Amino acid sequence: MSLQRLDPEHQVLLDVCQNALIALYLEVGEKKGFTPVSARNAIIKRFIKPKIKQPAFKLVKKELKQLSVASANVQLERQLNKLISTMTKTCHNQEIIFDYLGDLHVATGLMVSVVEKDTVAAPGNIYVLGEELVGNVTDQGALSGPIGLYVYTSTSCTLEKLLAVANTPLFSAEIVEQHDDHAHIEVTLKQ
Repeated sequence: MSLQRLDPEHQVLLDVCQNALIALYLEVGEKKGFTPVSARNAIIKRFIKPKIKQPAFKLVKKELKQLSVASANVQLERQLNKLISTMTKTCHNQEIIFDYLGDLHVATGLMVSVVEKDTVAAPGNIYVLGEELVGNVTDQGALSGPIGLYVYTSTSCTLEKLLAVANTPLFSAEIVEQHDDHAHIEVTLKQ
């Protein structure tokens, strides 16, 4: 079980938003002088409207319709930038979590695996339950609860060393349970 970067619907919407802004900036760049919001909105709507009827954009048809019929006082450029920011932030936060797990592997030599509950532990591994990881990462990519690391250390890496590496400027880690060379460590994102 793993986290996707973006589900297909959000990826299509992200692509449309980014391409609409590119089309806007290319057209505005060709003109001399200032382009008012109403003209900018018209350019964006002209880019989006044909996509509503295309099968490739069926997943985001509702969102595209909303953008294409937005009232004149709505700044579509700002709306597109907000959508892009929200969707890319989700990816970025999930990447931070996976980068952190990768950093633990590099620093300790312990293999990091996302597993199911019934996985048999082997020495030299850090296990993260897939359902716990998915359940504790919100749609916005934030951590809603701690991530449990289930550790079975090898002779080359002590739990103390792992704990020292696991505490970073972004993450806080503490041992919740320990039995010899086995431990349950909870990791939280620092506020």
